[in-house]
Amino acid sequence: MNIKKIDTNTVHFALKSDDWVVVDTRNSNSFIGWCMESEKKKGHIKGATDFAAEWITFPFISAWSTKEERIRNIENKFKDKKFLPDMKIILYDTNGTDAEVVAQYFFERGLQNLYYYNFNDWDGDTTCVDHYEKMVPVQWVKNVIDGKKTEFYDGGRYKIFEVSETEEPCKEFLEGHIPGSTHIWVNEFQKFPEQCMASDDVLEEFARNNGITVDTTVIIYAMGYTGASHLLALVLEYMGVKNIHCINGSSHQWLQQNYPVETGFAAKQPVESFGAKIPGNKNIVVKIEEAREIMLETHSDQLVDMRSWEEYTGVTSGYDYVERAGRIPNTLWCFKEHWYLNPDETMGNPEEMVDHWKECGIDLNKRNVFFCGAGAW
Repeated sequence: MNIKKIDTNTVHFALKSDDWVVVDTRNSNSFIGWCMESEKKKGHIKGATDFAAEWITFPFISAWSTKEERIRNIENKFKDKKFLPDMKIILYDTNGTDAEVVAQYFFERGLQNLYYYNFNDWDGDTTCVDHYEKMVPVQWVKNVIDGKKTEFYDGGRYKIFEVSETEEPCKEFLEGHIPGSTHIWVNEFQKFPEQCMASDDVLEEFARNNGITVDTTVIIYAMGYTGASHLLALVLEYMGVKNIHCINGSSHQWLQQNYPVETGFAAKQPVESFGAKIPGNKNIVVKIEEAREIMLETHSDQLVDMRSWEEYTGVTSGYDYVERAGRIPNTLWCFKEHWYLNPDETMGNPEEMVDHWKECGIDLNKRNVFFCGAGAW
C-alpha cells in the first residue's frame, strides 16, 4: 500500500502533538541502540514507540509456543500501544519496506492516517537503551566468531553457551547450533525444586566445569525460549564475570540469517580456576534471608511479585511440585503477560516497562527486588 511521505519538520511537530504518534518499525536491535545494516544513527527517535515489522514477518515459532500464541502476542502489543483510529501515525524505517509491512497491519485494524518517514533523514535527538550492549544481535556474534573487530569486544577469550531447562541438549541443538557453543542445564547453577541460585562453592565448580573465568567474554542464548539464558546472565553478573552478552532473541535469529551451524554434542572445556572470589557483585541477587528482612513494613527496599494474579492471590502455586500457594506479605504485584519479550522473542521496550512499573506503584527511587514463582519461600 502507498502511504504519504512526510519530512523531518513534520516529525518534529508530531513529537510535540497529542494527536500524532511516531513509530519505529525497524527491528529491536536498531531500536535499543545497535547500528544495523547501513544505518548511521544509533538508537531511536526520542519520543517514538516501537512496532517492528519483524514481529509480523518472523518465520520461526518456538517449540514452547504456537502460531496462534504468536498472533495473539502481536495483537496484545497493538492493544498495549493504545493506537486509536483518529490518530495520525508516522511509521519510520531505513529500508523502505519495514514501514509498509506495519502500515498494512495497522490499516487492516482501522488505522488510516498513516505517514512514512525515512530515519536516515533525521536531524534530531535519538536515544539508546541503557546498557544495550548486554543484548546483542546475532550479527555481532558472527563477527566475534569470525575474529572481526566489533563494538564492545576486545578480541579476548570468549565462550558461547546454549542454556535450557533440560539436562541434555534438545533435538534442535543437536540438529544445528551456533558454532562453538556448548549446552548448559539450569540446574548446574541453581537448586531444584527451590529454583534458588546455587551456593558460591557450587558456582565456582560450575564455572570451572564450563571453562568460564572472570575475564571470559560470555555469550548466551537459548533454543527458542529465552528465560533460562537470561537467568544465567544474572548469575554470571553476581559471580563477577565482566563481559556478559545475551543474544537479543534466540537461536532462531541465527537461523534467520542463514548462518552456518554445527551439529551433534559439543563437549565442555574446563579451566582450573574462575580467577576471582565469588561473588563479585553480591548485591545483584537477594537471598531468602535478606528477603525476610525486606518483607518488614519498616524496610526501605521493596519486594515486587512478577507472578500471575492467580498465583499472587493464592488460587494456585503455579507449579505441580509446589503445594503451598499465596504470596509473600508486603509485596507489590506487577505482572504483565509477555511484557518483557516481543513477539519475535527479542527484548521488549524498556521505556514501556518502566511506565508499567510506575503504574503498579513501584517507586524507582527505592531498591526494588523482583521475584517470580518457585518453592524456595
